[in-house]
Amino acid sequence: MGETQMIGYLLLPPSPVAGYRGVDRTPFLPVIFESEIDTSTEISDEDEGISAFYLSGWRRRAYRLYEKNRVSGTYEGIGLLAYKNTAHEIKKIIEPHVGYHEIIGCEIYGMGINQLPEISEGKNHLGYDIAYPGGDFYSAILNGLFINPAPLLLREYFHLLNEYGLFISTIPVNDYLSRFRKQVPSESESEFCLYKLYLVDNGCF
Repeated sequence: MGETQMIGYLLLPPSPVAGYRGVDRTPFLPVIFESEIDTSTEISDEDEGISAFYLSGWRRRAYRLYEKNRVSGTYEGIGLLAYKNTAHEIKKIIEPHVGYHEIIGCEIYGMGINQLPEISEGKNHLGYDIAYPGGDFYSAILNGLFINPAPLLLREYFHLLNEYGLFISTIPVNDYLSRFRKQVPSESESEFCLYKLYLVDNGCF
């Protein structure tokens, strides 16, 4: 496994794809909805972040908390929260407006050449996902084995997934990603990271 780059938390809605519980499900992150902001508002140099575009309301409160408590690291676009308590506080703010979200703990690694034979253990450890470092969190697992799955990938790798649709070990991830890139040429040059995921709603991680 490559060197650990970031550790923190994401807020994720229920997965729209049965059997998959990785990061490719639109995490809650500060974004601009033009229909909800006053585009004539002047933003001072002292204002930072997307929250400044919202004059009031639940988005402003949630976004300000998010922006003040992000993890600094290699993959800034992922937008991990640094503190579990902050994730719980944001969860309480947003759920009446956008529905249920679960708090997922993330350890994020660069895709190294050699993978440690590490097995996910414990009832709170969801497993390993392979996805973009931010953006739309496009997952090679979701898109290679669940959405328009490639027969070769299904035959050789689907049985290695756990009940959450994630790898239970780091052993196959490099080989899987290499084969996925060949099956999906548009992703041949895309950057992927390894996500080690934990469920934290019950006080773990």
